[in-house]
Amino acid sequence: MGYPETNMISEEHCERTHSSRYAYIDLLRCLAAFLVILLHCIAGYTGNTALFGTRTWWACDIINSFARMGVPLFFMVSGFLLLSSEKTDCVQTFYKNRVSRLCVPFLFWDIVYYFESCVLEGRSPGLLPFLNELTRQGSKYHLWFVYQIMALYLLMPFLKKIVDGSTRRELQIFYLSSCSNRQFSGLSTSCRGPCISLLSWQWLKAMRVFS
Repeated sequence: MGYPETNMISEEHCERTHSSRYAYIDLLRCLAAFLVILLHCIAGYTGNTALFGTRTWWACDIINSFARMGVPLFFMVSGFLLLSSEKTDCVQTFYKNRVSRLCVPFLFWDIVYYFESCVLEGRSPGLLPFLNELTRQGSKYHLWFVYQIMALYLLMPFLKKIVDGSTRRELQIFYLSSCSNRQFSGLSTSCRGPCISLLSWQWLKAMRVFS
């Protein structure tokens, strides 16, 4: 039987989704999107060696450090919503819904980017080179985010069972152990980092770890 506060938050979330939206979740999404856009806008300045040491470079570098929280915010919002939703309980239904919504658009755009890179680089397209890129990080560098989401979706139904079926003390121990690189040294880095960010929002709110 799960800890009462965790179940209470899940019920509260289900009621709110039928009546109204979480205003602060929408604000966090807007903030995260703004930070990601900002991060890409200043990338040309922080990576420009000719500007190194100038006021412009220092200003962009400080902004760059602050804007890095954009992606973790997206994962934390996803964690709060998915771990609080009853739709995540059924593994087959969850996978079926997420695969069609994520994999189909991803494959479409990965194919588009692949042929674009072939044209720009003057190389002949082929099935094996495409599959080789697909199994790594996609045909464009920014597609790494989709692989992170895929890994989290695979784990999400089981992570929800852990959250719903654990006591406060058990979740505290599991959360703290998740923050230890030594404990998770055998896991793929593509799963470890996002999982910590993803679970932090839901767990810190549900368990009040530091209260």
